[in-house]
Amino acid sequence: MFWSLTVALVLAQRPPAVVSLPSARGYPLMVHGPLNATGLITRIRDAADVSWEAEILDAGWPPPPPDTGGPDERFDLYVDPSMSFPEAYVTSDTGVPSTSWYDQTSYMVLPGDFPNDAALFSTVAHELNHASQYALDAAEDDAFFEHTAVLVEKDVARDFATWGVGIADFQGHPERALTYIGTDWYEYGAGMWLMFLSERFDGGGYGLVQRLWRDSQQPGASNHPHFLDALDGILAERGWTRRRFFSTFSAWRYFTGPRDDGRHFEGSAGWGASSLIAVTRVSVGASPQALTGSLAGYGTRLFVLELPAGAAALVGTTDGAETGLALIPLGASGEALSDGVATEGEDLTLRLGLPTGTAQVLAALTRTPAAYDPSMAPLSARQVSASVSAEVVLPDGGIVDGGVAPPPADGGVEPLEPPMGCGCDGGGGAGWVGLALVLAARRRRR
Repeated sequence: MFWSLTVALVLAQRPPAVVSLPSARGYPLMVHGPLNATGLITRIRDAADVSWEAEILDAGWPPPPPDTGGPDERFDLYVDPSMSFPEAYVTSDTGVPSTSWYDQTSYMVLPGDFPNDAALFSTVAHELNHASQYALDAAEDDAFFEHTAVLVEKDVARDFATWGVGIADFQGHPERALTYIGTDWYEYGAGMWLMFLSERFDGGGYGLVQRLWRDSQQPGASNHPHFLDALDGILAERGWTRRRFFSTFSAWRYFTGPRDDGRHFEGSAGWGASSLIAVTRVSVGASPQALTGSLAGYGTRLFVLELPAGAAALVGTTDGAETGLALIPLGASGEALSDGVATEGEDLTLRLGLPTGTAQVLAALTRTPAAYDPSMAPLSARQVSASVSAEVVLPDGGIVDGGVAPPPADGGVEPLEPPMGCGCDGGGGAGWVGLALVLAARRRRR
């Protein structure tokens, strides 16, 4: 499962098919394997039947095109005893001349063992979605293949131990690019951005995610347009920009595990403490306080801003159109008090109206490049910055932009620590300098 498309580049030959078992529900699929694996073959067949119904019949993902590489034109799933969990993959086979876009037939290869039936079901659900992706756009970005399959796997199988394997890596490396691919499970956890798209704009459905695939189809193997081009069109229909979208998504990443407040990612309270993204606390007065960081494309770093008593508003200014800032007021228990605001221009103001005793705001600084091609090498990390300052209410109810005691000599900022699990080396991590607020970029596939 977790090696799929990467391994598929090496394994070009189909495994042998000694025993073959057709779908018990009449779906066009067949499971093959060795003679001594009939029990496993049956379990895989049953998982494939349930996944096919949930993904293709109910959710509207396209079926794999009929192929000629197996015993017949049905979609083939193979058991390869030389592989062990979590290895699994789907690989392309041949083109489909009857269609006008770049799609391909495919087949699935699974390991000879699974730790339990939940892991088996989750793996099959994930890999079957890869077969649907090949039917939509075989040239799409590797990382996007994984982002989408994790979203579907999560909804169909609901086994966090399997689909959530990359959450800790994604949350622990917020400085990386959205399409980063390396030696950990980051690209699987990065499927969180599609969860945000689905939950924020589509009621938790697949319609908009499927549009990302269909609206970015092309007739040849060159991936233009790509999924981010399609995203721009979807957002424009809703009066949003890519900058506002990814800034808001960055802020949502705060509310997972013990910080879940019931208003953001569905079920994220069960993701555990390893899903928490690193946060730096900063004291903010009337004088501008700089937030800076070395970030790759669509990476982020989060701050909790501690405001002076009587603050009526928080004003933020970014260093340009490729830097996004989202601000969300927090309650005493860390819950979001509103949806907050996110940048459209270079400046934004959050009117607080905070309850008595509450004076903290979540700030998400995000690098939001307008030109980002996931098919090319990821954009390198770049220093970006924003400044924030508080407007303070005077005893007579007026507002003043000054008069607040200056921050302590150290700026009132906690010593900077790299994001949890950050290697911060040449493998895609950003260089940490001063008060670094890191955004992320890079890529891969399975």
